[in-house]
Amino acid sequence: MIIERQTMMALQQLHRLWADGKAWRPKDYPLAEVFETVPGVYSIFGRSPGAGGDAWTHLIIGEERAMVVDTGFGIGDLRGLIESLTDKPYDVFNTHFHGDHTMGNVQFDRVYIHRYDLEPLQKLMTPTAREGFVPDEGEFYTLKDIPPFKPYEILPVDEGYTFDLGGGETLEVVHLPGHTAGGAALLDHKKRILFSGDAICGTPTFIFGALPEGEYQDYYTVHAFRDALEKLAKRVGEFDVLYPGHNYLGVPNEIVPQELQVCESILANPDQYDDMLGSIGRTGMVRQIGWGSVAYSKERL
Repeated sequence: MIIERQTMMALQQLHRLWADGKAWRPKDYPLAEVFETVPGVYSIFGRSPGAGGDAWTHLIIGEERAMVVDTGFGIGDLRGLIESLTDKPYDVFNTHFHGDHTMGNVQFDRVYIHRYDLEPLQKLMTPTAREGFVPDEGEFYTLKDIPPFKPYEILPVDEGYTFDLGGGETLEVVHLPGHTAGGAALLDHKKRILFSGDAICGTPTFIFGALPEGEYQDYYTVHAFRDALEKLAKRVGEFDVLYPGHNYLGVPNEIVPQELQVCESILANPDQYDDMLGSIGRTGMVRQIGWGSVAYSKERL
């Protein structure tokens, strides 16, 4: 019930944006819908081919440079669309390694990602990795709409790394583990927006399923997410809204302390939950307070 209500809110928001003339389908890129909700920010809506939810790619345009946040499923000419929206040089940042945010990386020469998600992204950088996310044909595309695989450079960054877009606009990397070990947001200090990927959405933050093995195992947990939210909650005065990787655009910053409350509630009593959520053969318990919600499993506490 929780995720259904939040999805309905997002659909109602998209309908309003269309009615207000703030959305359009590009002539040369009909597979996407573009929403200009804030001056200098284009949010590109990519429909899901089945694995993963409909995903946002965000384009932030500064005075001297631009930034692409996530590249979606890689269906259609995303690079051509980006370069039709801005003539400025730009970088590409992945908020985390999951394929519904990174399959379009093959259209670009290099991408940035938090260091803890470097290795899993490298494992996805193969000609066959796409098959798990994007079948050769779907309801709204064919094989010709899928760009061929090509290697690209991956540059790891750490918390606090900043991208300078010019004119006093900087984007700061904020580490938000839990959903993945290297989940990260970009804080736009000038536009006062936190581009939060899947770390903080208007739908539950997914921290469920088996605990991944590896060097950064402890960062796939509710504990790690709680600790990161404690630090972020002290900075909510630096941004007004969040632009996540899925669902609602412009989530109010009050979600951060509410999400922190959710994590503390889960850790205090993991057996108490408000809803259940199933995804790709996994089941998570959902706890919600206000805008904040987390889908979790006891293996990931």
